[in-house]
Amino acid sequence: MADPIEFGKLLVRLQNLEHRARNDRSIIHFLESEVERLRLDFERFKMKVATSIAVAGLFLSGIAWVIEARVF
Repeated sequence: MADPIEFGKLLVRLQNLEHRARNDRSIIHFLESEVERLRLDFERFKMKVATSIAVAGLFLSGIAWVIEARVF
């Protein structure tokens, strides 16, 4: 038969492991939400860059058109 002190130590260790597992799940959940937030931020950034490039291209095309119209 198992020693009561040994059983108590095992029970405490099991409780500590359960607590640690809960903490780990909380950390994983937090990190998953942070990754999702960063992904959305990156998507917004890509859209801003694409929009900026499009606007710059449009602006430069307009300037080129004005220069061409005045030269010829």
